[in-house]
Amino acid sequence: MRRQDGFALIETLVAVLVLAIGAMAVLGVVDTSTRNTFRAEQTQVAINRAQRELEQIRHLDYEDVALTATPGHSTDPKDPRYRVSGSDFALGWDGNTPSDYAEMAVKNIGGLTAGTVSPGPTSFTSGDIKGKVYRYVVWRNDPNCQLVPNSGIDACPGPHDYKRVAVIVTLDNAPISTTRAYTEVQSNVSDPDASTETSNDPGAGGPSQTAQQFFLSDTTCNHASREDITQDHAEHQTWGDCSDPNPKKPDGLYTEAPPDADPNDPNIPALYDYANDVEPSLNPDQDKGLQLLRQDVNGCSYSGGANPQYKIHRWVSQPLQQVFQMNGQATLEFYTRTINNVNAQGTICVFVFIRKETTAECTPLPAPCDTQLVDLTSPPNAFFVYSENPWPAGAWTRRRVPMSFSSATVALVGQRVGVEIAVRRNGTTGDVLEFMYDHPDYPSRLEVQTTTPLP
Repeated sequence: MRRQDGFALIETLVAVLVLAIGAMAVLGVVDTSTRNTFRAEQTQVAINRAQRELEQIRHLDYEDVALTATPGHSTDPKDPRYRVSGSDFALGWDGNTPSDYAEMAVKNIGGLTAGTVSPGPTSFTSGDIKGKVYRYVVWRNDPNCQLVPNSGIDACPGPHDYKRVAVIVTLDNAPISTTRAYTEVQSNVSDPDASTETSNDPGAGGPSQTAQQFFLSDTTCNHASREDITQDHAEHQTWGDCSDPNPKKPDGLYTEAPPDADPNDPNIPALYDYANDVEPSLNPDQDKGLQLLRQDVNGCSYSGGANPQYKIHRWVSQPLQQVFQMNGQATLEFYTRTINNVNAQGTICVFVFIRKETTAECTPLPAPCDTQLVDLTSPPNAFFVYSENPWPAGAWTRRRVPMSFSSATVALVGQRVGVEIAVRRNGTTGDVLEFMYDHPDYPSRLEVQTTTPLP
């Protein structure tokens, strides 16, 4: 008889079941990957939106940095308005409990006659991501404001010495972003034209405090102003003097923030690689910004050791056109993440210095005047250390390093203010740290408290 080859019904059902299980597994992986990608995109959009809103407020006239109305309170802990209590707003927030309440600066309240900052919420859309923006402005008291010289008069009386701005972004698709309720950025805003007021002696003429900002750039310091970035490039030595014809010179610190040619397009301007000769072994074309290798030995070396162009990076301002009096407080605000988003511990060393460039100033220092750098701090605190475990990964993340030094520090006419970053070997897991600056969405900066702001 002719043979009847083929599959029995039960064999067919088993085969279909196996295929279905495999398809479900593949679809599950694809779905997880899609969700993770969308979650990362959401986070980046929220960070970009918050930073962009903050920079727009910072560019307003000081008088206009005030709310147009007092925002209301919400009973929902995931709503930023939960931190509003009457006329106060809590600057601190641990995800559950608000803290550090401060009086809000609101137009037509407390003598304010101007104010253009809407508290929101303001809806926004970026592609398929939607959310809301909340804005808060509060008064702050400066505890570091000193007495008027040769008197017992407070140079900054009252609790309204400067303002602090908080911008908060929430996303409408909350189930996708369950790790935190919202994204938040904060920054101080000081009056550059403030004059001292004292209740005891209005004519005392004491110093007024403000924060002088120096933005980290990718333009070498021999240029009087920032140059546009056009392409990836190799790292260069940054310990020479600004007149060196070779690329052995620091990058520049400029008082103007990097411009944004198209605020509505996060891809303009592009992100560039500032050290494409320091490439990771995995995905070498995906790293951006500045990649710094760990130093050769434990601790914080100001010189960097062997091949220091890969282990330290310095920025200096233009020669000062006036005496620059500092009150002993500074903050480095920078954007960072790990290369390839690895989970790692990171530790950086931050040096702030004055560069002296004349023979008279350098005598009797042994090094050439145009390369001699003098720390503002004195041993054993000649540097400041910032450590985090794990270091931020997955998105460019803003971090701030507060620093204190002698309140009698003065930079003279012709000198430069500078800052250096180095990666400490002990406390850092491999060569995995990268830094972004000179971009409108990531405006890394050095803020120095001063009584003599630059024009």
